Amino acid sequence: MQKRILVVAHAADVVEAIPITLELAGHKVALADCGLEAILWADRLRPDLILVDATLPDMNGLTIIGILQCLPSTAALATILLKPRWHNSSAPSRPGRPENGSLNSSALLRQVGFALTLCHVARREGALAHKRRGA
Repeated sequence: MQKRILVVAHAADVVEAIPITLELAGHKVALADCGLEAILWADRLRPDLILVDATLPDMNGLTIIGILQCLPSTAALATILLKPRWHNSSAPSRPGRPENGSLNSSALLRQVGFALTLCHVARREGALAHKRRGA
């Protein structure tokens, strides 16, 4: 099933690589390039998942996630914070990232799939608990 994913990023390499990877995996992707736009899009679209780059021109990713969690309309949305400069080729190699620092599509899709699965399970459990209380 196609999922809606909001990608919040300003860096050109992130903006180019992540949406293409997600679209090829069958997801519908929306883009925001600053914190304010991300908050507005999150409220309008209610995506299944939001990927937030840690460094943006107007505010950092943690601030965006904090604001989304405080707003009643977006508090339940799932978010993943992308590490600052995870795509930087000068950073030391770690598992899940190739030596040259380029995007590891398989690792990204595994993490996105895991997050979407957790969201589905949480929603299902919430619906079951609500049904039990009403019975």
